Amino acid sequence: MKNIFYLLFTMTCLFSCSNDNVLGEKTISKEEFGNKWPFTVSKGTLKLVQYEAENVNPEIIRGVIFEVDGKIYGINGTAKSWGKKLGYSDVNEIWADDTVEINKLVNAGVPRSNAGMKIEIGFVIDMGLKLANKAD
Repeated sequence: MKNIFYLLFTMTCLFSCSNDNVLGEKTISKEEFGNKWPFTVSKGTLKLVQYEAENVNPEIIRGVIFEVDGKIYGINGTAKSWGKKLGYSDVNEIWADDTVEINKLVNAGVPRSNAGMKIEIGFVIDMGLKLANKAD
């Protein structure tokens, strides 16, 4: 019974995240953002997607995803959570280290293994959430 429930839930997730539920998309690139670019890839497609769950306000289950060469990465918390069920790749695979900040910490005496910092990604999430305004 548990396996049947999981299968039905997974199928529901897959159907509810089809291309019909893309609320907006935009290609973004390192060229556009320079040193603020938070990824190790040069460009990709930022998308706002609408997930669906019974008895849940759809506006609170919108995910910001980043697609590169057919791989989908969940960027905001909602997309990361749904991505576990939908097979998204881990954004840490392409999220760039903030070497400037890491070097500051190392120079201050923090061991390099404890100085892991990533480039700020919040502006990408904000940009993704604003894609709904273009589609609504």
